[in-house]
Amino acid sequence: MNVERYGLECRYHPIKTYLLNQSDRFIWFSPEWNLEFRGKSSETYEADDFIGKSFFDLLAGPTIGMIYRSLFQLVRKPESQTLDLTMRCDRFPFKILMRQELTRAESGQIRVQLAYVSCEALDESASRSAYDWDGPLRMCSWCQSIYDERQGLWVSLEKSLGYLPLLHEPELPAISHGCCPNCYQLIRGKIYEYSCRG
Repeated sequence: MNVERYGLECRYHPIKTYLLNQSDRFIWFSPEWNLEFRGKSSETYEADDFIGKSFFDLLAGPTIGMIYRSLFQLVRKPESQTLDLTMRCDRFPFKILMRQELTRAESGQIRVQLAYVSCEALDESASRSAYDWDGPLRMCSWCQSIYDERQGLWVSLEKSLGYLPLLHEPELPAISHGCCPNCYQLIRGKIYEYSCRG
């Protein structure tokens, strides 16, 4: 990650890195995490306190967990490239946007780098969500693509994170499982194949 790319905020908040093992448990933290943990609350934490803990135990709910499970599957594929995402990580009374890079490391591990992009005071008078969700977000159960109702298209999870504010809003929409047209055709073909055998 290029520190200069993210402006002055990065000088006050250094880039932090951690590693997750194949079971999505923390196995290593860069030293910068200790500064972060010490400044967060009256309780003092060390990065080592989180070694062995599950990444998913620290998330705010099942929806974000489902999204990260899908992202981790994508990153662990042998042909995968680094996923570069911006996410919202509020810490009252601040709205914080962070840049997150997920990279496949050795033996199925995932290397995560975080860098602050911006930090501003939360506007208490603003509506809860700038994006108008009409109902549950549909995610294909097979390929994890997301249905964008505004465009009427199924879009890959990594692409949808680029323009749908899934990780930018204080609350995520509920996720409903579905099946995109491509996967539907594949599954129909498999069912037909299977039925012809027996």
